[in-house]
Amino acid sequence: MRNRLPVAILVLALGGCASSTATPRADMPPAVDVTGRWTGQCTKCPATGFTLTVVQRQSDVTRTVIVAGRHAFGDSEKPILSGKVSGNQFTFKAKGDPGDLWDVELVVQKDGKTMEGNTYYRGPVRVKFVRASE
Repeated sequence: MRNRLPVAILVLALGGCASSTATPRADMPPAVDVTGRWTGQCTKCPATGFTLTVVQRQSDVTRTVIVAGRHAFGDSEKPILSGKVSGNQFTFKAKGDPGDLWDVELVVQKDGKTMEGNTYYRGPVRVKFVRASE
């Protein structure tokens, strides 16, 4: 019985920690507004630049992305799919010419002028965007 008491306390403590986890970001209200035009660059990728033109309505984000340079994504304007803002995170997908999805997860800085994060399109890529206009 003595050995079970410390184990029970540990289980309750860990269970309490598990149940008090933060609300998932997907449920957080937007803390930023990403509406506007953004220009971006990536690290070690074949694209030479990005242009995002977005409109945010509450947590939903729509409009387009253009990827410039020699890459498989395609140079034409692509619609943003599943664009969402949760807290200070902006996530979206876009479909490249071959039909592959580009997944983007960005963190918007508090000043609202820059955002950066990780993307995946046929491999991981780090990107940074700067607000060009609102």
